[in-house]
Amino acid sequence: MNDTKQQRSKPSPKRLTVLELIDISPNLRRVVLGGDDIAKFPEGCAGDYVKLMFTAEGSSDLSQLPAGAKPAMRTYTISEFDSKQQHLSIDMVLHHQRNMTSDMKSETGLAAHWAANVAVGSEIMVGGPGQSAGIDKQVAQGVFVADMTALPALKQLVAKGHITEQAQLLIEVNSEQDKQALELPEGISVQWVLRESETSLSDALFKLVWPEQEFVVWCACEFGNMRRIRALAAAQAGFQQRASYFSSYWKIGVSEEGHKLAKRQDAEQQSQQAGKTA
Repeated sequence: MNDTKQQRSKPSPKRLTVLELIDISPNLRRVVLGGDDIAKFPEGCAGDYVKLMFTAEGSSDLSQLPAGAKPAMRTYTISEFDSKQQHLSIDMVLHHQRNMTSDMKSETGLAAHWAANVAVGSEIMVGGPGQSAGIDKQVAQGVFVADMTALPALKQLVAKGHITEQAQLLIEVNSEQDKQALELPEGISVQWVLRESETSLSDALFKLVWPEQEFVVWCACEFGNMRRIRALAAAQAGFQQRASYFSSYWKIGVSEEGHKLAKRQDAEQQSQQAGKTA
């Protein structure tokens, strides 16, 4: 399954305040949000996604929007949610694109720029949460692939007990310093892929020893990598497509709006191919 979402009634945007900023690694910053509207978030929403809202210039002050203009929205996974402490956390990658022009930065870096420069006490409007699709049961044989943008979602799969036994994890980070300690069940192997080494996730998958028995794949990363990994998985004898999950969280060189268009086109191509083979 690809980007299938469970449906909720669409919640109204919430006004949240930055309570704390924590640098988890050189390229990853945790933004802790709170405020009265936290009470409107449901229990157990860690791992769901929210939409952060900005002006075209990257400000979270939506009063600066021209009349009739809609905010630019950027999608992020809720890393942690604490109803008792009344806060939620979002882990935001500060830099994950190589060789970007200044124009690309202006198009794709709204949220990253905000995260790098925001101050405690600042406010931001947040849409959601929405429920993320994925593997919703334990799997003995699984390959889990993520880059830094999807690491919070991968951690939630671990926390909820969906990754057990003989799973293989491939995680791409920007640098050696961006590796994180993961609390994993015994039997799970983890391979870290460093972007600074010019090796991509899809490159690492070429060298993977795929499970001999039936297996599923959970993959969330950059659009181009996701498509290559999906094709590699499909070529394996034991691959269980219907139980697997592939999603691109971003596309290099384009805004979220451009990424959405690419995802729609990709979904149409997948649907057409499925129709031809049915």
